[in-house]
Amino acid sequence: MPSDPAAPHVVSDPMAACCTGKTVLVVEDSRHASDALRLMLRHLGARMRRAGTLAEAGRHLTLYRPDAVVVDLGLPDGPGERLIASLALNPRRPARIVALSALPERGDPALACGADVFLEKPVPGLRALAAALMPEATLPKSLDAPVAAPDRRSLRDDLESVSALLQGKPDSKACRYASEFLSGLALQTGDGPLAAMAARLSDGADPGLLLRMIADRRAALPML
Repeated sequence: MPSDPAAPHVVSDPMAACCTGKTVLVVEDSRHASDALRLMLRHLGARMRRAGTLAEAGRHLTLYRPDAVVVDLGLPDGPGERLIASLALNPRRPARIVALSALPERGDPALACGADVFLEKPVPGLRALAAALMPEATLPKSLDAPVAAPDRRSLRDDLESVSALLQGKPDSKACRYASEFLSGLALQTGDGPLAAMAARLSDGADPGLLLRMIADRRAALPML
């Protein structure tokens, strides 16, 4: 399992909070990826709300009107492009719709559905996220600084979730979803072997070896 990165320094330039007062709805099924985005948005001064599914996002959007929506394209109850297309046609369209995926080939279809910008997972840093949310803003150099890594316990939760999905005899739809989910998680954590094994799952490989790999990684992570 890749070791945790060294603790980065904290962004202290108040100008880095270029999204102060903005509310961002993040539609993301991975807790680990969500925590990473939460830390980044906090540095940018934005408030974040999270939905883990299309259904949860729909409930949020009936109650709140976010300034921006970040949509992961691989969600457990359907493609994120469905939500993007709906948001793009809504008279109360958010100011920014950002599509997010570990699969770069999903970028053009997401833009065709109405996304303003596509970001490949993992989001490369504060500057990339700020530019996606505030394209006209003058961004300070302090946005090139790294931010803290998300809590490793969220990674354990994600691994447990996908492990449960792959138990028994998962169908092809479950395997495709698990493959994309794990690909994004592996990129987020710099885990090349996990990414390679996740790609094999999408090609029809038996999930047994992948489940053993997941179990090894879960055993190395904190329980509490």
